[in-house]
Amino acid sequence: MDLLPAFPLEADGHRKKLGGSGAPLGFVTQLKVVDQWQELEEEKSLYKTPSAACGYFAAVNALAFSQMKLPGTIESSKDLCRWTSALNWLARPDHVRLATADFMKDLMEEREKYANDCPENFPEPAARSKYISDWVANYEISDRLQRYAARI
Repeated sequence: MDLLPAFPLEADGHRKKLGGSGAPLGFVTQLKVVDQWQELEEEKSLYKTPSAACGYFAAVNALAFSQMKLPGTIESSKDLCRWTSALNWLARPDHVRLATADFMKDLMEEREKYANDCPENFPEPAARSKYISDWVANYEISDRLQRYAARI
C-alpha cells in the first residue's frame, strides 16, 4: 500500500466551540492504488467513460466503506483493525479494478436505458454519446448508495 503524506485536518473554530483540545480532528491521506490515466484503458473504452475515472473511484470507495460498516471514529484496537483491514482491501489493485469496472458497466447501462427511454432529450447522436460518456455526477453516486442502503 502506497500512502502519500498525511495532512492534519484543521478546524480551529469548530474545535474551540466544541471545547476540544488543540489536537487535529483527523488526517487526510491518499492511497495510490490504480493509476486512473493508464491502468483502466480497456475498461474506459469498453464502458465509454471519460478519461478520468475519479468519480468511479469515489463511488467504489463510498460503496466499499458503506458495506464494511466501519466505526466513525477509532476508539479501540478492534476499531483500528477494522479500518486497517478496509484500507488493505482498498489497496489491492485487483479489488479496485473489478469494483470500478462493475460500476462503469452499471452506469453505462443505466445511461443507455435512459437515452433509449427518452430519445427526445438526445436529438443528435453526438448528444447521446456525450451523455453516456460524461463525468460521473454526484447524484449518480448518491443514487447508487441509496439503492444499496435500501437492500440492507
